[in-house]
Amino acid sequence: MPDLETFEAEVKAKIKLLASSKDATVRRQAAEWLGEAGDPTAITSLASAYKSDKDARVRDAARYSLGMFRKLEQALEDDNDAAMQTLEDIALKGKIGRRLGFPTRSLVKIELGLLLSALLVAALAFVLPPMLRSGSGGGTQQTITQPTSAPQSGVPVDKDRPTLVSDLTGALTLLSANATKLQAQYQGVLGGGSLTCTETFDSLDPVQLSSNNTRDFPDLATAAQDINNAQQALAEAKATYDRVCEQEQEVPAAEFGAPMAGVVAVLQSIPTIQQTLSGVAPVDSTPTAEAAVVPEVQPTTIDTTALRNHLTSLQTIIDNMNAARGPYTLLNQFWTESGTTGTEGCGQLINVNTDIPANYTISTEDAQTYAGLSLAADVVNTGLQLLRQGWESFAASCSRNTTGPDSVTGLQFTQSVKTAFDSATSQINVLKSGL
Repeated sequence: MPDLETFEAEVKAKIKLLASSKDATVRRQAAEWLGEAGDPTAITSLASAYKSDKDARVRDAARYSLGMFRKLEQALEDDNDAAMQTLEDIALKGKIGRRLGFPTRSLVKIELGLLLSALLVAALAFVLPPMLRSGSGGGTQQTITQPTSAPQSGVPVDKDRPTLVSDLTGALTLLSANATKLQAQYQGVLGGGSLTCTETFDSLDPVQLSSNNTRDFPDLATAAQDINNAQQALAEAKATYDRVCEQEQEVPAAEFGAPMAGVVAVLQSIPTIQQTLSGVAPVDSTPTAEAAVVPEVQPTTIDTTALRNHLTSLQTIIDNMNAARGPYTLLNQFWTESGTTGTEGCGQLINVNTDIPANYTISTEDAQTYAGLSLAADVVNTGLQLLRQGWESFAASCSRNTTGPDSVTGLQFTQSVKTAFDSATSQINVLKSGL
Protein backbone atom coordinates (compact mmCIF):
# COMPACT_ATOMS: atom_id res chain seq x y z
CA MET A 1 0.00 0.00 0.00
CA PRO A 2 1.53 3.34 -0.93
CA ASP A 3 2.05 5.86 1.85
CA LEU A 4 1.30 9.54 1.64
CA GLU A 5 4.89 10.46 0.80
CA THR A 6 4.84 8.03 -2.14
CA PHE A 7 1.59 9.53 -3.40
CA GLU A 8 2.90 13.09 -3.11
CA ALA A 9 6.08 12.11 -4.95
CA GLU A 10 4.02 10.59 -7.72
CA VAL A 11 1.96 13.76 -8.01
CA LYS A 12 5.12 15.87 -8.31
CA ALA A 13 6.52 13.49 -10.92
CA LYS A 14 3.35 13.69 -13.01
CA ILE A 15 3.29 17.49 -12.77
CA LYS A 16 6.89 17.57 -14.00
CA LEU A 17 6.06 15.26 -16.91
CA LEU A 18 3.07 17.39 -17.83
CA ALA A 19 5.21 20.50 -17.92
CA SER A 20 8.39 19.23 -19.54
CA SER A 21 7.96 15.94 -21.43
CA LYS A 22 8.50 16.22 -25.18
CA ASP A 23 6.21 13.23 -25.74
CA ALA A 24 2.59 14.37 -26.14
CA THR A 25 1.31 10.95 -25.12
CA VAL A 26 3.24 11.12 -21.85
CA ARG A 27 1.89 14.62 -21.17
CA ARG A 28 -1.66 13.51 -21.91
CA GLN A 29 -1.39 10.50 -19.60
CA ALA A 30 0.06 12.69 -16.86
CA ALA A 31 -2.81 15.17 -17.20
CA GLU A 32 -5.41 12.41 -16.96
CA TRP A 33 -3.69 10.86 -13.93
CA LEU A 34 -3.55 14.18 -12.09
CA GLY A 35 -7.24 14.82 -12.63
CA GLU A 36 -8.23 11.38 -11.43
CA ALA A 37 -5.86 11.49 -8.46
CA GLY A 38 -7.58 14.62 -7.15
CA ASP A 39 -4.57 16.42 -5.68
CA PRO A 40 -5.34 20.15 -5.93
CA THR A 41 -1.66 21.11 -6.17
CA ALA A 42 -1.93 20.07 -9.83
CA ILE A 43 -4.59 22.64 -10.72
CA THR A 44 -2.16 25.38 -11.76
CA SER A 45 -0.18 23.04 -14.03
CA LEU A 46 -3.35 21.62 -15.55
CA ALA A 47 -4.69 25.11 -16.23
CA SER A 48 -1.43 26.02 -17.93
CA ALA A 49 -1.56 22.88 -20.08
CA TYR A 50 -5.18 23.54 -20.99
CA LYS A 51 -4.36 27.04 -22.20
CA SER A 52 -1.00 26.59 -23.88
CA ASP A 53 -0.04 22.98 -24.68
CA LYS A 54 0.48 22.66 -28.43
CA ASP A 55 -1.11 19.20 -28.58
CA ALA A 56 -4.91 19.13 -28.76
CA ARG A 57 -5.12 15.77 -26.97
CA VAL A 58 -3.14 17.12 -24.03
CA ARG A 59 -5.40 20.16 -23.86
CA ASP A 60 -8.44 17.88 -23.90
CA ALA A 61 -6.97 15.77 -21.09
CA ALA A 62 -6.25 18.89 -19.04
CA ARG A 63 -9.79 20.11 -19.56
CA TYR A 64 -11.13 16.72 -18.47
CA SER A 65 -9.00 16.84 -15.33
CA LEU A 66 -10.05 20.37 -14.46
CA GLY A 67 -13.60 19.17 -14.73
CA MET A 68 -12.76 16.36 -12.29
CA PHE A 69 -11.68 18.96 -9.72
CA ARG A 70 -15.01 20.72 -10.25
CA LYS A 71 -16.72 17.38 -9.58
CA LEU A 72 -14.63 16.98 -6.43
CA GLU A 73 -15.66 20.40 -5.18
CA GLN A 74 -19.30 19.53 -5.78
CA ALA A 75 -18.82 16.24 -3.97
CA LEU A 76 -17.36 18.05 -0.97
CA GLU A 77 -20.40 20.26 -0.89
CA ASP A 78 -22.85 17.36 -1.23
CA ASP A 79 -21.19 14.65 0.89
CA ASN A 80 -17.97 15.76 2.54
CA ASP A 81 -17.29 12.44 4.30
CA ALA A 82 -17.66 10.32 1.19
CA ALA A 83 -15.53 12.70 -0.87
CA MET A 84 -12.73 12.72 1.70
CA GLN A 85 -12.88 8.93 1.94
CA THR A 86 -12.43 8.76 -1.81
CA LEU A 87 -9.40 11.04 -1.61
CA GLU A 88 -7.94 8.83 1.10
CA ASP A 89 -8.40 5.75 -1.05
CA ILE A 90 -6.66 7.46 -3.94
CA ALA A 91 -3.68 8.60 -1.91
CA LEU A 92 -3.16 5.59 0.35
CA LYS A 93 -4.63 2.68 -1.60
CA GLY A 94 -3.75 3.67 -5.14
CA LYS A 95 -7.40 3.76 -6.24
CA ILE A 96 -7.61 6.28 -9.03
CA GLY A 97 -11.02 7.90 -9.39
CA ARG A 98 -13.26 6.64 -12.14
CA ARG A 99 -13.67 8.84 -15.20
CA LEU A 100 -16.71 11.04 -14.85
CA GLY A 101 -18.54 12.52 -17.80
CA PHE A 102 -18.90 16.27 -17.67
CA PRO A 103 -20.14 18.80 -20.18
CA THR A 104 -17.42 20.49 -22.19
CA ARG A 105 -17.03 24.10 -21.15
CA SER A 106 -15.73 27.24 -22.72
CA LEU A 107 -12.50 28.69 -21.35
CA VAL A 108 -14.46 31.29 -19.40
CA LYS A 109 -16.52 28.65 -17.63
CA ILE A 110 -13.45 26.55 -16.91
CA GLU A 111 -11.76 29.54 -15.33
CA LEU A 112 -14.82 30.13 -13.16
CA GLY A 113 -14.52 26.51 -12.09
CA LEU A 114 -10.88 27.08 -11.23
CA LEU A 115 -11.86 30.02 -9.05
CA LEU A 116 -14.10 27.70 -7.08
CA SER A 117 -11.37 25.07 -7.00
CA ALA A 118 -9.02 27.61 -5.44
CA LEU A 119 -11.27 27.58 -2.41
CA LEU A 120 -11.01 23.78 -2.45
CA VAL A 121 -7.22 24.02 -2.38
CA ALA A 122 -7.32 26.05 0.80
CA ALA A 123 -9.74 23.65 2.47
CA LEU A 124 -7.80 20.54 1.51
CA ALA A 125 -4.53 22.05 2.71
CA PHE A 126 -5.90 21.90 6.26
CA VAL A 127 -8.23 18.92 6.16
CA LEU A 128 -6.67 16.36 3.84
CA PRO A 129 -3.11 15.82 5.21
CA PRO A 130 -4.12 15.16 8.87
CA MET A 131 -6.91 12.89 7.76
CA LEU A 132 -4.68 10.87 5.47
CA ARG A 133 -1.92 10.52 8.00
CA SER A 134 -4.34 9.37 10.71
CA GLY A 135 -5.84 6.92 8.24
CA SER A 136 -2.45 5.41 7.47
CA GLY A 137 -1.99 4.45 11.09
CA GLY A 138 -4.18 1.37 10.85
CA GLY A 139 -7.53 2.82 11.82
CA THR A 140 -10.79 1.23 10.67
CA GLN A 141 -11.50 2.00 7.01
CA GLN A 142 -14.95 3.03 5.90
CA THR A 143 -16.64 1.24 3.03
CA ILE A 144 -17.48 3.54 0.18
CA THR A 145 -21.04 3.09 -0.95
CA GLN A 146 -21.20 3.77 -4.67
CA PRO A 147 -24.45 5.32 -5.87
CA THR A 148 -26.62 3.04 -7.93
CA SER A 149 -26.58 5.52 -10.78
CA ALA A 150 -24.43 8.57 -11.32
CA PRO A 151 -26.26 11.81 -11.84
CA GLN A 152 -26.54 12.71 -15.48
CA SER A 153 -24.14 15.33 -16.71
CA GLY A 154 -23.70 17.06 -20.00
CA VAL A 155 -27.47 17.15 -20.72
CA PRO A 156 -28.18 20.21 -22.90
CA VAL A 157 -30.31 22.86 -21.20
CA ASP A 158 -33.03 24.93 -22.82
CA LYS A 159 -31.86 28.29 -24.15
CA ASP A 160 -33.52 31.21 -25.91
CA ARG A 161 -32.93 31.67 -29.60
CA PRO A 162 -30.42 34.57 -29.39
CA THR A 163 -28.27 32.52 -27.00
CA LEU A 164 -28.40 29.50 -29.29
CA VAL A 165 -27.46 31.62 -32.30
CA SER A 166 -24.56 33.09 -30.34
CA ASP A 167 -23.35 29.63 -29.30
CA LEU A 168 -23.62 28.25 -32.83
CA THR A 169 -21.90 31.30 -34.31
CA GLY A 170 -19.03 30.88 -31.86
CA ALA A 171 -18.65 27.21 -32.79
CA LEU A 172 -18.76 28.09 -36.49
CA THR A 173 -16.15 30.83 -36.07
CA LEU A 174 -13.84 28.41 -34.29
CA LEU A 175 -14.39 25.82 -37.01
CA SER A 176 -13.59 28.36 -39.72
CA ALA A 177 -10.40 29.51 -37.98
CA ASN A 178 -9.10 25.96 -37.57
CA ALA A 179 -10.00 24.98 -41.13
CA THR A 180 -8.20 28.07 -42.45
CA LYS A 181 -5.06 27.22 -40.46
CA LEU A 182 -5.09 23.64 -41.72
CA GLN A 183 -5.66 24.85 -45.29
CA ALA A 184 -2.55 27.03 -45.04
CA GLN A 185 -0.53 24.07 -43.75
CA TYR A 186 -1.57 21.81 -46.61
CA GLN A 187 -1.07 24.54 -49.20
CA GLY A 188 2.50 24.86 -47.99
CA VAL A 189 3.16 21.15 -48.47
CA LEU A 190 1.53 21.06 -51.90
CA GLY A 191 3.69 24.03 -52.82
CA GLY A 192 6.86 22.11 -52.04
CA GLY A 193 7.26 23.11 -48.41
CA SER A 194 6.61 21.25 -45.17
CA LEU A 195 4.19 21.33 -42.27
CA THR A 196 4.71 23.78 -39.44
CA CYS A 197 4.17 21.45 -36.53
CA THR A 198 4.18 24.29 -34.02
CA GLU A 199 0.72 25.36 -35.24
CA THR A 200 -1.95 25.03 -32.57
CA PHE A 201 -5.49 23.85 -33.21
CA ASP A 202 -8.50 24.18 -30.94
CA SER A 203 -10.54 21.30 -29.63
CA LEU A 204 -13.88 21.46 -31.44
CA ASP A 205 -16.69 20.25 -29.21
CA PRO A 206 -19.89 18.94 -30.84
CA VAL A 207 -22.83 21.29 -30.53
CA GLN A 208 -25.83 19.92 -28.66
CA LEU A 209 -29.33 21.33 -28.42
CA SER A 210 -31.93 20.32 -25.86
CA SER A 211 -34.91 18.33 -27.09
CA ASN A 212 -37.15 21.36 -26.59
CA ASN A 213 -34.81 23.63 -28.55
CA THR A 214 -34.54 21.04 -31.32
CA ARG A 215 -38.32 20.96 -31.57
CA ASP A 216 -38.84 24.72 -31.34
CA PHE A 217 -35.96 25.80 -33.61
CA PRO A 218 -35.59 23.17 -36.35
CA ASP A 219 -33.47 25.52 -38.47
CA LEU A 220 -30.94 25.90 -35.66
CA ALA A 221 -31.00 22.17 -35.05
CA THR A 222 -30.09 21.69 -38.71
CA ALA A 223 -27.30 24.26 -38.39
CA ALA A 224 -25.98 22.47 -35.30
CA GLN A 225 -25.91 19.15 -37.15
CA ASP A 226 -24.16 20.78 -40.12
CA ILE A 227 -21.53 22.22 -37.78
CA ASN A 228 -20.99 18.82 -36.17
CA ASN A 229 -20.65 17.17 -39.57
CA ALA A 230 -18.13 19.81 -40.64
CA GLN A 231 -16.18 19.32 -37.41
CA GLN A 232 -15.98 15.59 -38.10
CA ALA A 233 -14.89 16.21 -41.69
CA LEU A 234 -12.17 18.58 -40.50
CA ALA A 235 -10.96 16.03 -37.93
CA GLU A 236 -10.65 13.46 -40.71
CA ALA A 237 -8.78 15.93 -42.90
CA LYS A 238 -6.46 16.81 -40.01
CA ALA A 239 -5.50 13.15 -39.51
CA THR A 240 -2.71 13.55 -42.09
CA TYR A 241 -1.33 16.54 -40.16
CA ASP A 242 -1.43 14.47 -36.96
CA ARG A 243 0.40 11.59 -38.64
CA VAL A 244 3.29 13.89 -39.46
CA CYS A 245 3.40 16.17 -36.44
CA GLU A 246 2.29 13.91 -33.62
CA GLN A 247 3.11 10.40 -34.81
CA GLU A 248 6.24 11.54 -36.69
CA GLN A 249 5.41 9.58 -39.82
CA GLU A 250 6.69 10.49 -43.26
CA VAL A 251 3.81 11.29 -45.61
CA PRO A 252 4.47 11.94 -49.33
CA ALA A 253 3.26 15.31 -50.62
CA ALA A 254 0.92 13.51 -53.03
CA GLU A 255 -1.12 12.20 -50.10
CA PHE A 256 -2.04 15.73 -49.03
CA GLY A 257 -4.33 16.21 -52.03
CA ALA A 258 -7.29 14.31 -50.56
CA PRO A 259 -7.20 15.93 -47.08
CA MET A 260 -6.77 19.33 -48.73
CA ALA A 261 -9.97 18.66 -50.66
CA GLY A 262 -11.66 17.80 -47.37
CA VAL A 263 -10.59 21.11 -45.84
CA VAL A 264 -11.84 23.02 -48.86
CA ALA A 265 -15.20 21.25 -48.59
CA VAL A 266 -15.45 22.27 -44.93
CA LEU A 267 -14.70 25.90 -45.76
CA GLN A 268 -17.23 25.78 -48.57
CA SER A 269 -19.97 24.63 -46.19
CA ILE A 270 -19.51 27.50 -43.74
CA PRO A 271 -21.35 30.29 -45.64
CA THR A 272 -24.46 28.13 -46.00
CA ILE A 273 -24.52 27.59 -42.24
CA GLN A 274 -23.93 31.32 -41.72
CA GLN A 275 -27.00 32.07 -43.81
CA THR A 276 -29.10 29.85 -41.57
CA LEU A 277 -27.82 31.54 -38.44
CA SER A 278 -28.44 35.03 -39.83
CA GLY A 279 -32.10 34.26 -40.53
CA VAL A 280 -34.78 36.31 -38.80
CA ALA A 281 -35.89 34.79 -35.53
CA PRO A 282 -39.60 34.02 -35.17
CA VAL A 283 -41.44 36.57 -33.05
CA ASP A 284 -44.68 36.68 -31.13
CA SER A 285 -47.29 38.33 -33.36
CA THR A 286 -49.50 39.35 -30.44
CA PRO A 287 -49.69 43.17 -30.43
CA THR A 288 -48.56 44.97 -27.30
CA ALA A 289 -48.79 48.52 -26.09
CA GLU A 290 -45.08 48.96 -26.62
CA ALA A 291 -45.32 47.64 -30.15
CA ALA A 292 -48.00 50.18 -30.98
CA VAL A 293 -45.73 53.13 -30.33
CA VAL A 294 -42.40 51.79 -31.55
CA PRO A 295 -41.79 52.87 -35.15
CA GLU A 296 -41.14 50.10 -37.62
CA VAL A 297 -37.48 49.69 -38.49
CA GLN A 298 -36.95 49.18 -42.19
CA PRO A 299 -34.28 46.64 -43.17
CA THR A 300 -31.10 48.07 -44.63
CA THR A 301 -30.87 47.54 -48.37
CA ILE A 302 -27.47 46.42 -49.61
CA ASP A 303 -26.40 47.22 -53.14
CA THR A 304 -25.51 43.84 -54.67
CA THR A 305 -23.94 45.22 -57.85
CA ALA A 306 -20.39 44.78 -56.57
CA LEU A 307 -21.20 41.28 -55.35
CA ARG A 308 -22.57 40.31 -58.77
CA ASN A 309 -19.42 41.64 -60.43
CA HIS A 310 -17.16 39.71 -58.07
CA LEU A 311 -19.08 36.47 -58.56
CA THR A 312 -19.01 36.88 -62.34
CA SER A 313 -15.25 37.49 -62.28
CA LEU A 314 -14.58 34.49 -60.06
CA GLN A 315 -16.69 32.18 -62.20
CA THR A 316 -14.96 33.48 -65.34
CA ILE A 317 -11.58 32.53 -63.86
CA ILE A 318 -12.80 29.00 -63.17
CA ASP A 319 -14.34 28.66 -66.63
CA ASN A 320 -11.13 29.83 -68.32
CA MET A 321 -9.02 27.35 -66.34
CA ASN A 322 -11.43 24.53 -67.23
CA ALA A 323 -11.79 25.46 -70.91
CA ALA A 324 -10.88 22.95 -73.62
CA ARG A 325 -7.37 24.38 -73.92
CA GLY A 326 -7.30 25.89 -70.43
CA PRO A 327 -4.40 25.34 -68.02
CA TYR A 328 -6.28 22.82 -65.87
CA THR A 329 -7.57 20.79 -68.81
CA LEU A 330 -4.15 20.64 -70.48
CA LEU A 331 -2.34 19.72 -67.29
CA ASN A 332 -4.79 16.95 -66.52
CA GLN A 333 -4.50 15.70 -70.11
CA PHE A 334 -0.68 15.73 -70.11
CA TRP A 335 -0.42 13.91 -66.78
CA THR A 336 -2.95 11.34 -67.95
CA GLU A 337 -1.09 10.74 -71.22
CA SER A 338 2.35 10.72 -69.60
CA GLY A 339 1.64 7.30 -68.13
CA THR A 340 1.60 5.83 -71.65
CA THR A 341 3.07 8.33 -74.12
CA GLY A 342 5.85 9.75 -71.99
CA THR A 343 6.89 13.37 -72.46
CA GLU A 344 4.86 14.53 -75.50
CA GLY A 345 3.17 17.19 -73.37
CA CYS A 346 6.55 18.62 -72.42
CA GLY A 347 6.64 20.51 -75.70
CA GLN A 348 3.52 22.47 -74.75
CA LEU A 349 4.44 23.92 -71.38
CA ILE A 350 2.58 27.08 -70.40
CA ASN A 351 3.86 30.20 -68.67
CA VAL A 352 2.33 30.07 -65.20
CA ASN A 353 2.89 33.81 -64.73
CA THR A 354 0.85 34.82 -67.79
CA ASP A 355 -1.50 31.92 -68.57
CA ILE A 356 -2.72 31.53 -65.00
CA PRO A 357 -4.12 34.75 -63.45
CA ALA A 358 -2.88 36.20 -60.21
CA ASN A 359 -4.85 35.54 -57.06
CA TYR A 360 -8.15 37.37 -56.94
CA THR A 361 -8.33 40.19 -54.42
CA ILE A 362 -11.33 41.71 -52.66
CA SER A 363 -11.40 45.01 -50.82
CA THR A 364 -11.85 44.95 -47.08
CA GLU A 365 -15.11 46.87 -47.45
CA ASP A 366 -16.60 44.35 -49.88
CA ALA A 367 -15.39 41.43 -47.77
CA GLN A 368 -17.19 42.87 -44.75
CA THR A 369 -20.32 43.76 -46.70
CA TYR A 370 -20.89 40.47 -48.52
CA ALA A 371 -20.81 37.43 -46.26
CA GLY A 372 -19.18 34.45 -47.91
CA LEU A 373 -17.49 36.37 -50.71
CA SER A 374 -14.00 36.18 -49.17
CA LEU A 375 -14.33 32.44 -48.75
CA ALA A 376 -15.32 31.99 -52.40
CA ALA A 377 -12.29 34.00 -53.47
CA ASP A 378 -10.01 32.06 -51.12
CA VAL A 379 -11.13 28.74 -52.57
CA VAL A 380 -10.64 30.00 -56.14
CA ASN A 381 -7.17 31.24 -55.18
CA THR A 382 -6.40 27.85 -53.65
CA GLY A 383 -7.23 26.23 -56.99
CA LEU A 384 -5.04 28.73 -58.85
CA GLN A 385 -2.12 28.17 -56.49
CA LEU A 386 -2.41 24.40 -56.80
CA LEU A 387 -2.62 24.75 -60.58
CA ARG A 388 0.60 26.79 -60.70
CA GLN A 389 2.33 24.24 -58.51
CA GLY A 390 1.01 21.44 -60.70
CA TRP A 391 2.50 22.98 -63.83
CA GLU A 392 5.80 23.63 -62.10
CA SER A 393 5.87 20.00 -61.01
CA PHE A 394 5.13 18.86 -64.56
CA ALA A 395 7.92 21.06 -65.95
CA ALA A 396 10.34 19.62 -63.38
CA SER A 397 9.34 16.07 -64.37
CA CYS A 398 9.89 16.95 -68.00
CA SER A 399 13.40 18.18 -67.24
CA ARG A 400 14.13 14.91 -65.43
CA ASN A 401 12.36 12.84 -68.10
CA THR A 402 10.28 11.22 -65.34
CA THR A 403 6.75 12.22 -66.32
CA GLY A 404 5.67 8.59 -66.51
CA PRO A 405 6.73 7.60 -62.99
CA ASP A 406 5.48 10.96 -61.64
CA SER A 407 2.06 10.71 -63.29
CA VAL A 408 0.28 9.30 -60.23
CA THR A 409 1.41 12.20 -58.07
CA GLY A 410 0.61 14.65 -60.86
CA LEU A 411 -2.94 13.39 -61.26
CA GLN A 412 -3.50 13.68 -57.53
CA PHE A 413 -2.47 17.31 -57.86
CA THR A 414 -4.94 17.95 -60.67
CA GLN A 415 -7.68 16.26 -58.64
CA SER A 416 -7.03 18.73 -55.83
CA VAL A 417 -7.33 21.59 -58.34
CA LYS A 418 -10.64 20.23 -59.60
CA THR A 419 -11.96 19.83 -56.07
CA ALA A 420 -11.09 23.44 -55.25
CA PHE A 421 -12.72 24.83 -58.39
CA ASP A 422 -15.83 22.65 -57.94
CA SER A 423 -16.16 23.79 -54.32
CA ALA A 424 -15.73 27.42 -55.35
CA THR A 425 -18.42 27.04 -58.03
CA SER A 426 -20.80 25.63 -55.44
CA GLN A 427 -20.07 28.55 -53.13
CA ILE A 428 -20.57 31.06 -55.94
CA ASN A 429 -23.94 29.47 -56.78
CA VAL A 430 -25.00 29.71 -53.13
CA LEU A 431 -24.20 33.42 -53.11
CA LYS A 432 -25.97 33.97 -56.44
CA SER A 433 -29.10 32.28 -55.12
CA GLY A 434 -29.34 34.93 -52.42
CA LEU A 435 -29.35 37.84 -54.86
